[in-house]
Amino acid sequence: MEMVLVLSESGADMRAILRRVTGILLLLALTIVLMTAAERFEATRTSGEYRIPLAAEEAPVGEEGLSAAKNCPALPVSAELESGLQEPAAKEAAELFVPTGGMAIPLPGAGIIPGVEVTPLPGEGNVPGEEEEPLPGEEVRPSPEDVVTSEAGSFPAVGETTAPGESAGGIISEDAAVFPAVVTVWLNGNGGEPARTQITAEAEALSPETWEIPFRPGKVFDGWYLDEACTIPFTGTEKGAAQVEVYAGWKEFAGFVCDDAGHITACTPGDGLLDGILTLPADAACTGIEAGALAEVADQVMEIFIPANITYIADGAFDGLTNLMYIEAEPGNPVCYSEGGVLYAMSGEVIAAPAWYTADAA
Repeated sequence: MEMVLVLSESGADMRAILRRVTGILLLLALTIVLMTAAERFEATRTSGEYRIPLAAEEAPVGEEGLSAAKNCPALPVSAELESGLQEPAAKEAAELFVPTGGMAIPLPGAGIIPGVEVTPLPGEGNVPGEEEEPLPGEEVRPSPEDVVTSEAGSFPAVGETTAPGESAGGIISEDAAVFPAVVTVWLNGNGGEPARTQITAEAEALSPETWEIPFRPGKVFDGWYLDEACTIPFTGTEKGAAQVEVYAGWKEFAGFVCDDAGHITACTPGDGLLDGILTLPADAACTGIEAGALAEVADQVMEIFIPANITYIADGAFDGLTNLMYIEAEPGNPVCYSEGGVLYAMSGEVIAAPAWYTADAA
C-alpha cells in the first residue's frame, strides 16, 4: 500500500513538472512570435506608406469611432509585401473584412495593384450619391462638372489657365486695370540729340538701361529724370500711367569744364590731373581745348596725354606751363602726333613743346 502511495505522489509531481515545462515553452513561443511580428512591422514601416480606409458610417462602430479612425495616420508597406500581392493567392486576400468592428482593412497594395479588384465600402468614395470627405491638409479640386458659368463667361475647368491680366469668367483683374499692358515713353534729349524719341514697352519690362542714350557735346550723360531740371530721377512708371515723359540729365567731365562745342575751357585739380600728369577726356563728346583752359593748374602740369578724340588745339593752349616736361599724343589722332615729348601737327609744324624745348634742341 505504501508503494502505491509513493508511486501516486511521483506521478503527481511529474504532471506538475510537465505543466510547468509546457507553460515555459508556450511563453517562449509567444515571445518569438511577438519579436517576429515586431521585426516585420519595423521593416514595413521604413519602406513605404498605406492608409487603412474605414467602413461606412452605417457600420456599428459609432460616430466617434469613425471620426477617430478616418484621421488615423498612414502606415508603411514594404516593396516585398506589395510584390507578394501579385500572386493569385494573395489577390484573393487583398481585402480583409472585420464584420464585428465595422471596419474594412485592405492589405497593403489593395486597390493599387494591377489585376486586383477592390469593392469599395459605403462611405469609402467612388460610390454614386456619396461624397468622400477630404483628409486634413488634402487639396480639393473641382471636377469639370462643377464649373460655374455666368453671363460674363465660364470659370476655367481643372487644368485650364487664364491669360495675364484676365481673371476667371472674363473679368479684368485689378492688376490689369492698374498697369496697362503697354506704356508709351517719351525720351527728351534735354539739350542732346536726338531731341525727342518715342518708345513703347510692356509696363513690367521697362528697362532704362536698354534705351538709346542721347549725345551732347561737352557733357556726360547722367541718367533719366522726370523733370527738365533733372531733380527727380526716373525709377519707374506710376500705377495706371499709360505714358511717361523723361528727360536726359547731363554733367561735366570730371576735372574739366567744356562749352557746347565740346572744347575744354577750364581745368580744376581732380580726376583729370593726377601726380602732375594731365589726361584729357577720352570721350567723343570732348573734341578740343581752348587757350587759357589750363591757367588754374599751369604750375602743376608736368606731362600731358592727348587722346585721339581731341582734334582741336587752340593756339597757345599749352603756353605758360612752366613745369611741362613731356607731351604725348595717342596714335591714330587725325590732327597731331608726338615725338620726343614734342607735339607736332600732321604737317610737321610744332604745336606745343615742353619747357626745356628750344629750336636748337629740335
